[in-house]
Amino acid sequence: MTQRQPTYQERLAGGIVGLLVGDALGVPYEFHTPADIPPAALIDFTPPPRFPRSHQGVAPGTWSDDGAHALCLLASLLDRGSLDLHDDRYG
Repeated sequence: MTQRQPTYQERLAGGIVGLLVGDALGVPYEFHTPADIPPAALIDFTPPPRFPRSHQGVAPGTWSDDGAHALCLLASLLDRGSLDLHDDRYG
């Protein structure tokens, strides 16, 4: 049986979801040196016990300003149809 290939729109949507999930996953680990980051098997939205979590008041699974800026850029691109460096309606 042949598996259906995702459409262009599905691939774009998957890319945006992946960007936001990856951004949210990284929020607790921001600003730490690579040596201080837990092993990959322990990386989760809630860091392991005793890890000095960045952004204490931010709920696990929350994306950062990077994700928010990506969503603003996407909204502008969809609305304008092209890159408009002066579009300030979303930021």
